[in-house]
Parts: sequence; structure tokens; C-alpha cells
Amino acid sequence: NFDEALPEIAQLLRELRKADVACELYPDAAKLKKQFKYAEDKSIPFLAILGNDELARNEVQLKNIQTGEQQSLSIKDLISYLS
Repeated sequence: NFDEALPEIAQLLRELRKADVACELYPDAAKLKKQFKYAEDKSIPFLAILGNDELARNEVQLKNIQTGEQQSLSIKDLISYLS
């Protein structure tokens, strides 16, 4: 949850939900480690990271919580990958 990217994060959530991808936003501004733990505790399989660097590249970092694998995807590719 990055405050400076909140409008783009909200748009990403709308697009994912429109594609029937279950998703949620971490409720507080917190360090990534805490957000990762939250996802692990809730058995959320993927974590999408959208901060200033990702916005500049028009990408989203997708982290597989189980394997730790992380990849950069466009929003279109992210939706295809998760659908």
C-alpha cells in the first residue's frame, strides 16, 4: 500500500475485479514485510506491488508468496496471468 500510488492502485483493483480476480488492498500504510506476512497469514497466493518505480515503467511487480518468485508484468499481462 503506497499512498502516492493510491489512484493507480484503486484503478488496478477495479480492473482485476472486473476480470473476476479476487483481490484486496492492505488496509494501512505499512512496510512491505508486514504486508507479505499479512498475505501469507491469509493464504493469499500473490502479492502485486505498484509503487513509483513500477508506475514509471507502467508495470506491476507480482510476487508468488509460496515460491518467492517475482516478475514484472504490464497490467494487461497481469490480468491475463491471474484470470
